[in-house]
Amino acid sequence: MVVQVNPATGATRPYSIGLRNAVGLAVNPATQKIWVTTHERDNLGDDIPPEEIDILEDGGDFGWPYCWGNKQPNPEYKVPGRCDTTIPPALMMQAHSAPLGITFLTKATQLRPEYRGDALVVFHGSWNRTVPTGAKVVRVRISEGRPVSYEDFVRGWQDASGHRWGRPADVLVTGDGAVLISDDTGNNIYRVHR
Repeated sequence: MVVQVNPATGATRPYSIGLRNAVGLAVNPATQKIWVTTHERDNLGDDIPPEEIDILEDGGDFGWPYCWGNKQPNPEYKVPGRCDTTIPPALMMQAHSAPLGITFLTKATQLRPEYRGDALVVFHGSWNRTVPTGAKVVRVRISEGRPVSYEDFVRGWQDASGHRWGRPADVLVTGDGAVLISDDTGNNIYRVHR
């Protein structure tokens, strides 16, 4: 659940519900919509359910714990029709990637200009997948205010066997237009620029 807080009174109210682990949160500067990276559930297999980017709506229901992904019912709950009115993910990503931080590249002037309309998402990496995945930062391509695809942006914290020497955790754009990536295993901060 994402909660809205009135700064003057401290009063709270649910803004969007049904989000399992909405970890990263950022406002798209082009649309003023709140985007979150969402960790989906475990124990359904190596490749399901997908991780998500969700675009929040006031009063929106994204389905958890009754549903995952695009209106798929969770096997523990047998509530007919419960998933029919839920909001599907704006973008589905590799299962068990553990998406954490998200940032928009509008002010990333130290990257090539073609990145400016897109976003970056950090994949912290899987813990229970047969073939480990994640431990990288992906570029999320955006078209008409919606995420449409993603591709590797920075990788190299993990080898093919899954051995990791780092795990990216968050990403942000600095005041001078570079990108910083934090690594909570290697205890490093990386600066990305031209």
